[in-house]
Amino acid sequence: MVTACSARSHFMEALFISFSTVTVAEMGDRTQLLSLMLVARYARPWAILAGILFATLANHLAAGFLGAWFGGFLDRIVLDMVVGVSMIVMALWACSGIIRDLGVDQHVRG
Repeated sequence: MVTACSARSHFMEALFISFSTVTVAEMGDRTQLLSLMLVARYARPWAILAGILFATLANHLAAGFLGAWFGGFLDRIVLDMVVGVSMIVMALWACSGIIRDLGVDQHVRG
């Protein structure tokens, strides 16, 4: 039998794992060259890593709060329409690049 306490602890565990995974992934993705440069210049890797970690967490916290605040101004139907239209525009933009690249390859080979 699952109690409310164990369900909450499972939820918090999943939340912590997802936050930590995204944080580590973002640190590796965006700041790798910057951190290498800073470590090479200042030779303090743990201080630099801690600074990058806190900056990443602050960035995500601010983005979450701003997103929640801005989302409060939008109606659910309007939000769904904006997201849907933006996804279609992104898909068309991505396909136009693929079609353009295929056309260039065929022209070069032909």
